[in-house]
Amino acid sequence: MIPALIPQPQHHQPRPGHFHIPPRGFVGIADGRLHALALAACRLIPGHRIATSGKTDTLSMRFSNAIPAEGYRLMITPKGITILA
Repeated sequence: MIPALIPQPQHHQPRPGHFHIPPRGFVGIADGRLHALALAACRLIPGHRIATSGKTDTLSMRFSNAIPAEGYRLMITPKGITILA
């Protein structure tokens, strides 16, 4: 089953395991251009704040030159969630 994501993933590779979003945590960003998106994520994940470094992130957002325009990579592991764009 492919998750309901927009835009729809071109590739979906389910793996064993899961991640539970903790009641408190951080949305980590390495680039100030992601601040508005991180703020929106904090509204969706109560108890979370934006952090720029040095924290253990529940959700990490970063830019990557390896990702094409309009593309993204979503990775969910037992340790957290990472979005590359």
